[in-house]
Amino acid sequence: QYLRERLQTNLQAPPSLDELAHECHMRKETLIRAFKQDTGLTPGSYLNIIRIDYARQLLRAGDEIADVGYQSGFADQSHFHRTFVRYTAATPRQYALGRSITDNN
Repeated sequence: QYLRERLQTNLQAPPSLDELAHECHMRKETLIRAFKQDTGLTPGSYLNIIRIDYARQLLRAGDEIADVGYQSGFADQSHFHRTFVRYTAATPRQYALGRSITDNN
């Protein structure tokens, strides 16, 4: 629970695995294994899901796509775009317009 809260605290600058491992007094590998056992996800995958969920909220609220990637903690637009498509099967623009990729057929 603590790790999930720490990852959610600051999406733009989340703590590194080394920082989290130090805080929890365990090796990084042990931390990753314990997190995956608890959640079924690696810390990186969990963080991406949180970021994408937040991005979806911002897009639904009408925020600019260029700003959403940054606010969600992605390093650049292409990384945001690739990750968003991987997790939602729609581009950020399609999502903002309320369409999915399957609607384009």
